[in-house]
Amino acid sequence: MDATGLFSDSWHLVAARTYAVRPDCRVHRQVWRNQRWYVLSDPYTNRFYRLPPRAWEFLRQLEGRQTLDAVWQRSLTAAPVATPGQEEVVRLIGQLTQAGLLRSDQPSPQLPALQRDQKRRSQELRSSVLNFLFLRIPLWDPNRLLNRLLPLSSWVLNRWGAMLWLLLIGAGLVSLTGRVDELHGQSAGLLAADNLAWLYLCWVGVKLFHELGHGLFCKKFGGEIHTLGLMLLVFTPAPYVDATAAWGFRERWQRVLTGAGGMIFELTVAAVAAVIWAHTYDDLLHQVCYNVMFISSVSTVLFNANPLLRFDGYYIFCDLLDLPNLAQRSLRQLQYLAEKFLFGCRHAVAVAATRREAVWLSVYGLLSSLYRLLILVYILAYIAGVFLGLGLILAVLAGVFWLVVPVARFVRYALVDPRFNRNRRRVVGVLTAITVSIIVLVGIVPVEDGFTAEGVMVAGSYRPLITPVDGWVAAVSVRPGQTVAAGTPLLRLENPARQQDRVRGLAALDEIRSRILQAQDQQPSYLDTLRASEQGKRRELAEIEADLDALNIVAPIPGRLQLPLAVNLTGRFLERGTPLGALYDFSTLHFEAVIEQAEASRLFEQAPLSARVKIAGQAEIVLRGTILEIHPAEKSALPSASLGLAAGGNIQTNPHDPKGLTAREPYVAVTLRLEDAAGLPRIHSLRGRVRFSFPARPLGHQLYRKFRQVLLDRNRS
Repeated sequence: MDATGLFSDSWHLVAARTYAVRPDCRVHRQVWRNQRWYVLSDPYTNRFYRLPPRAWEFLRQLEGRQTLDAVWQRSLTAAPVATPGQEEVVRLIGQLTQAGLLRSDQPSPQLPALQRDQKRRSQELRSSVLNFLFLRIPLWDPNRLLNRLLPLSSWVLNRWGAMLWLLLIGAGLVSLTGRVDELHGQSAGLLAADNLAWLYLCWVGVKLFHELGHGLFCKKFGGEIHTLGLMLLVFTPAPYVDATAAWGFRERWQRVLTGAGGMIFELTVAAVAAVIWAHTYDDLLHQVCYNVMFISSVSTVLFNANPLLRFDGYYIFCDLLDLPNLAQRSLRQLQYLAEKFLFGCRHAVAVAATRREAVWLSVYGLLSSLYRLLILVYILAYIAGVFLGLGLILAVLAGVFWLVVPVARFVRYALVDPRFNRNRRRVVGVLTAITVSIIVLVGIVPVEDGFTAEGVMVAGSYRPLITPVDGWVAAVSVRPGQTVAAGTPLLRLENPARQQDRVRGLAALDEIRSRILQAQDQQPSYLDTLRASEQGKRRELAEIEADLDALNIVAPIPGRLQLPLAVNLTGRFLERGTPLGALYDFSTLHFEAVIEQAEASRLFEQAPLSARVKIAGQAEIVLRGTILEIHPAEKSALPSASLGLAAGGNIQTNPHDPKGLTAREPYVAVTLRLEDAAGLPRIHSLRGRVRFSFPARPLGHQLYRKFRQVLLDRNRS
């Protein structure tokens, strides 16, 4: 026994009472880390409570005839090591009494069944309010329907069904082999207006099949499913079933399969959709199958399979690693660390049995809390981007329920709990120090200020090469990649038809001149008409001569030549305006940055202290950029398609632009000259990022400015 938890200041509250476990509670034995655990199930509420061995052995001695203190003293004499300390007993009695699993000789702590049900419903309502982004509304008891489906499912939920499932998943993966670019390209139209309705219908259908998987696996192993309801997942309706009966299964593999049943069924649908998608082209069925694949993959990775959220992956993770009640115990572990090391409480009761388990619980508690916070911030930001007023209301509610209320409870617990009576001064000092530190860090300490933007590295000067006239390629004078000077011949074209036009034009001009000489003596009245014809023919010949001169294509600027089609050019006929390649002068390098409107205003208000550029594939090289020009007019045409989502960038493009060169939202373009770029490869349109740095300001000031920018941007729109 841990000596620090042997005695408790709250023991007098429960010592003189008698307790006994309710006779209708069911007890299930489970094995975790080669140690037996006991699960108490309440048949009235279908809730489960997992207890360690020594806690259950102590509860077994509570028969309602002796006081709690007498039972504890007797257990301490008989088995001092296995007997839980008073602090642990007080906590255990309090939790089980609140859950209504214990009977007591005094009616004050024991509620009648109706009152207990009302209290349970009140707690569930309070929990729903606190989790208003993940509301659950029970609707129907599906147990009878699942009983009818169970004989049919038994044909599939076996070893042969597992082999068939693996073959189906393999077929789906084979169907997608070599089509990654097509999958990525189709994602650009996923949130298009004409696809949103189909996306939601696919979401509901996939989730129905997902929940059916949980229900059938749970029924197969003897569990009961009495709740089918509607979950408002960020105000998006989705079905759910309550499969908590699986917590009472003795075998670990049964609990794991029940938890994974939804994802198993969901991946089955995704595999079938992948096969159909690979064999259809640009029709409604093709689009629907893509929606199904996207929903199955994204929702599974971010939510269902993620152990940091309390969905399927969390329960599977707990069973596989033998870490029962991981979420609750990790929070209690963090509370224990705070009590022992911050508040100096010598009677803090350890949660973990071993040092390794303590590390697991501490790390999981921190990671899960941070991940849930990030998910919350992302969801609120997304809602605010679509509905600003609703986003602000939800942000206030989230701040109250998930920040103010927990902090207030923690402060009240630290200031009122009798365990801290002996070191209350230290507790107050620690809380004061934490509060002052947060205020100083947020409102006083300057933090690096700046923003990043996407962009591409380009040559200091470049010129596209376009065929000026129609013609057949007679010769290519230079090699691709060769550096040439301005005026260097590049290609020679031939246009026999234009040569014939020149011959015919010269002959016609000679004829007009002869008629002018004849009219001077015989018909002077025709001179004006003939001279006008002569001028028109000369203009026509000048155009022909210009076209013939343009058949010899020369370098407009010095630079490196790129001719992608140089090998197959000779002998080809090229129409006017055909792109041939480009000339790039890499003696200087520029960076074309694409900046959001909200951030671009800062560049006009104050010059940045520095601009640091990193190029994709060369992240170890940090380049210094000097702003050459800020284009005040908003643009939509991107400098390169590589910046769009379809090509791997982060900028949303217009789904109606097949080339991916039109940004969904207008932006401000900034041109920078790159300094000290000797080690960079000379490749035009390499994607990169630029970081504009401004004088350091407190974090609170930066958050306030960002909030104002969002408001101003929404008001403009």
